[in-house]
Amino acid sequence: MNVKFYTLLYIDIEEKRQWQGTVWTGEDRLKIFLRNAAVLNKSLTEFGGFEPLTILTNKPKHIQLLSEEIGYKNYNIKEIEFNLNVPKGIKFYSAHFKIDAFKFLSSCPEDEYSILMDNDIVLLRELPKAFHRIIDNGIPMVYHYHPYDITVLCRILKNSISAHP
Repeated sequence: MNVKFYTLLYIDIEEKRQWQGTVWTGEDRLKIFLRNAAVLNKSLTEFGGFEPLTILTNKPKHIQLLSEEIGYKNYNIKEIEFNLNVPKGIKFYSAHFKIDAFKFLSSCPEDEYSILMDNDIVLLRELPKAFHRIIDNGIPMVYHYHPYDITVLCRILKNSISAHP
């Protein structure tokens, strides 16, 4: 099965975020996200041998320009439709657009195993064989889990793998 990794970068220049006590706006914030995506992409290709990461966005030309500024352009950039009406100022504003990203992923080819990741994740070693078995069997994985639910998640994944030898 063809594995493709995606990350979301919805751009609203007016959006402000507080991170480690500092309010980040505009270009500086976007460059941080793109540098994170660059590190994620390098780790996916080095440790996993996967195709380059694809950034899903509403402003591909803006990402291309900023990618040139940071000196990294080895990821793919894909413009998708964003139709969700998200109120400005809501906590985790751009994260709400993951719903539109999931709509896009549901339209990907059947032979593609699509994985949406936050861009501040990095692989430190090759993925375990269980990960590849999950993919080979087309078992859906959880996007995000609460740390207290990890034992339940592990049990579910173990049962899913056992059911698909």
